[in-house]
Amino acid sequence: MTGTEQDSLLRLALNHATWTVQDVGQTVHRWAGTAAIRRGPIDRFLRDLGTGTQHITSSPTVLQNCGKWLSGAQPRAHWEFLDLTP
Repeated sequence: MTGTEQDSLLRLALNHATWTVQDVGQTVHRWAGTAAIRRGPIDRFLRDLGTGTQHITSSPTVLQNCGKWLSGAQPRAHWEFLDLTP
């Protein structure tokens, strides 16, 4: 496995985990009823999950760059911080 492949797969795993946990949080919110609208652990967890989805590592740009490399559109590119460069 090359460094770029490993970096791309790691970024995809992070993106998938972030958005999957957000989906779980939304389900908890629906099932919690009125407990979800009060200050407390559920409220705090939901805010934290929402914040995680706004992080740059979970941005559409990172996901698009992973797709560019994995599809073969940029086979010689490499990751520099959060950007795929030719």
